[in-house]
Amino acid sequence: MTHKKPTLLFIPILGQKVGLGHLSRCLSLASSSLNTQNVILCGSDVCLDAFHFENVRLIKHINELSSCDLIISDQLDKNPHLLEKVKTHYGCPLVCLDLISCTTKLPDLIINLVEHPPFNSANKEALLTGLEYAIINKRFMPVRVKKSATKEISSILIMYGGSDPAALTPQALSFLNTLPEKYTVNIILGPLNQHRSAIDCLTSNSHHKISIFQSPKSLEDKMNANDVAFCGCGTTLFELSYLGVPSIVSSQNELERSFIEKIAHYGITINSPLSTAWKQVKKQSVRQEIVEKQQTLFDGKGANRILTACNLLIK
Repeated sequence: MTHKKPTLLFIPILGQKVGLGHLSRCLSLASSSLNTQNVILCGSDVCLDAFHFENVRLIKHINELSSCDLIISDQLDKNPHLLEKVKTHYGCPLVCLDLISCTTKLPDLIINLVEHPPFNSANKEALLTGLEYAIINKRFMPVRVKKSATKEISSILIMYGGSDPAALTPQALSFLNTLPEKYTVNIILGPLNQHRSAIDCLTSNSHHKISIFQSPKSLEDKMNANDVAFCGCGTTLFELSYLGVPSIVSSQNELERSFIEKIAHYGITINSPLSTAWKQVKKQSVRQEIVEKQQTLFDGKGANRILTACNLLIK
């Protein structure tokens, strides 16, 4: 007798203001969940051509899916009415990732990277917290090797996610252009980045050797081939940490600033004004300490831990 695979419905938040990291995390979970039928609800008109939809079906409305066994929301604290509508429609458990505040009893399970109390979940014990739940896409697994910090910095990565709404990419490049040394600078731009003209202008006036990549297919290799990175505090930070690339992190908004403060004690990145952070990261001993903490803390099993917890809710 053939048993029907359970259906997981992922609901990520995405767009110009929040980027594409939440969609990327849902896709990583779907690609790791081989024993389920995976569906992503995406009502946005954002072009998703840069993404590879492996082991997943994309829908724009809940009417396109007749039933599901579990809902996984990656919406922060946005769209509570949508979650209520979807949970009522399907009548199945709801798991929320990185829920900042919870004023309803909708979630059956909350999985957060850091604590965001207080919660009012139906089950107050249904809360899992910690960086061990950081989601790393499986394509990064073959690239990771045990690393040590290089004696000198020669190659620098600038990467601020899918949209970079605060224009941190040109800010980082402007800072690097003030340095007297000459570096190889690799800039990775997401599909929603709207700052290309400013970046091109800064590049044309730079003494550095600069390469710009727009949504590259070999993303993991390009990220890994650097001695240090300027990045945001979302998915990119954890992917760089998994690879063992020391980073200087900057926030796009107040929520990200709060998040950076909450993970500061782990010592996996440097969060300071760029000039101060650069003086720190230039020291090999500082980078070596960061690399050791990164590769100890991130084992790449976060997706499996989340899926294991989710499977316990499926009837």
